[in-house]
Parts: sequence; structure tokens; C-alpha cells
Amino acid sequence: MLVKAFAEGAEQAGNTVTEFFLDGMEIHGCKDCFGGHSGRECPCVQWRGSIRQ
Repeated sequence: MLVKAFAEGAEQAGNTVTEFFLDGMEIHGCKDCFGGHSGRECPCVQWRGSIRQ
């Protein structure tokens, strides 16, 4: 209910709201492995192209 109220308020303020259902997504938090940085030449080790592992 809180999320719905927040989304409605955002839309009333003129923003576009997109809902994502996280239970159906593969989301992996940072492993703090220092294997990747923010640059393209050294990407996060959890990414292989556009597929998360």
C-alpha cells in the first residue's frame, strides 16, 4: 500500500512511474571482490555481456 501511494504521488507530480516485480528478477548484490570497477575496461565480475551470473 505504501508503494502504491508513493507511485500515485509521483505520477500526480508529473513523473513517469514503472513498476518492477523483483521476485521474478535475477538481482545480485555487490560481492565486494574488487574484481570490477565502474569503467568498461574492467566491468563487474557478475556480468557477462548483458547476462548476470
